[in-house]
Amino acid sequence: MMEELNILEEQIIRYLEHEMSIEERQAFEMQLNQDKQLQGVLEEYKVILKGIELAGDNQLRSSIQKVNDELEAENFFSPGKKEPESHAKIRNFRWMKYAVAALILIGMMTFIIKLSNKPVNGAEIFATYYKVDSNQVRMEIKANRTSGLIPSFIETDSFATALELYLEGKYNESIYLLESRTDSFRNSEIAQYYLALNYLALKNYKVSEPILGKLCGDSLFILHEDACWYRVLIWIHQDQDTENIKFLLNQFSSSTNPDRVVSSKRILAYYQ
Repeated sequence: MMEELNILEEQIIRYLEHEMSIEERQAFEMQLNQDKQLQGVLEEYKVILKGIELAGDNQLRSSIQKVNDELEAENFFSPGKKEPESHAKIRNFRWMKYAVAALILIGMMTFIIKLSNKPVNGAEIFATYYKVDSNQVRMEIKANRTSGLIPSFIETDSFATALELYLEGKYNESIYLLESRTDSFRNSEIAQYYLALNYLALKNYKVSEPILGKLCGDSLFILHEDACWYRVLIWIHQDQDTENIKFLLNQFSSSTNPDRVVSSKRILAYYQ
């Protein structure tokens, strides 16, 4: 079992460090699509690398390597024989996992102590953590730009144009396009989501919050977590019930988005 895990980890490390040939990479990605265990281990390593980035890449790697080299010089890991390079890489990543966890914990404790006597400023927190996911919007534009007509009577083209206007900061024009489509399209979850984001950008929380609340409550909606994130930021901005804010923020502890996990914990620290 341990040998199988080592093989999986070796493949993942080579994949993440771009050491695979094109053929190996294609084969690995094919296996990745079918193997839940492999997907889980890959996500774990991505979180490790993201944590290293957040903690300070060069400093953390240097510290881990120093301890690792000292132990290796004493034959701590493989007494009497030279360890294969692939095994050494796996061990280094495992060291990083524990180091990242420790650094994040220490950082969070320091952050909590600093905030312990500081009053909560909802508007300031909102301004710090509210941001548009431009990459997500561009992906939606690409997926919905079908005919090339700008604008057009084709619903997906009009939707793509509305998203482009949103990125350009032309929120009222974007709202007009989203609300002028047929009932079936205007009421679709994805159209409602970006309608809410336009109103949010205009600081019209009275309109945007109920829409985001409905989408947040639908776990099948593909951007369900994003809707919940924007919703809780509105609650924070409006200084709504603290217990509701804390409850929703705690839901992000299991998020697959490392940035969101860290951000939610930092915001929670204000309410301790």
